Amino acid sequence: MRISKLIKTDEGVESLKRLMTKLDGDFDPPFHTRVDSLEAFISKMLDSGMINVASKDSEIAGAVGYYCNDSIKFQGYITYFGVLHDYHGRGIANRLLEACIKKNIEAGMHNIRVRTDKSNLGAIRFYRKNGFILEKPELETEDSNEKVYLVFEIGK
Repeated sequence: MRISKLIKTDEGVESLKRLMTKLDGDFDPPFHTRVDSLEAFISKMLDSGMINVASKDSEIAGAVGYYCNDSIKFQGYITYFGVLHDYHGRGIANRLLEACIKKNIEAGMHNIRVRTDKSNLGAIRFYRKNGFILEKPELETEDSNEKVYLVFEIGK
C-alpha cells in the first residue's frame, strides 16, 4: 500500500469520490450531508489543503484531508479521514496520520486539531492512541450531535 499526495486529475478526483461514497454511511450524519457536494469538497481540499491517499494499483483504500496553511495560529486541521473496512487493521490509518503530521511539521504548524462526534469512540481512541489530547466537548447546532475536539501538539 502506497501513501501519496492526491494530485488533482479527473481520475484522482473520481477515485476519491468513490471511496468517500463507500464510506459515507460510516459518518453520522453521513458525510455528504455536511458539504455542498463531494466534488466541491474535494476540489476545495485540493486547491487549499492537502489530501493523502493510501492506494494499491488504482484503488484508493483510505484518505486523510487536512489544512496546514494557517499563518496566524499555525494550527493544522483534519477535515476528513476514512479507510475502507476491508483494509482495517493493516496500519493504513496510522500511515495516513503520520503523513499528515509530517506535512504539518514541514509547514511549521504548532498543533493539529480534529473534530468528531462524541459518540465516535473508535475515532477518539485512534486519535488518543496517536498522541492527540481530548478537549472539552461542545454542542453543535448544525446536527445536534455533541462534538469533541482533539489536539496533537507538535514538538511535545
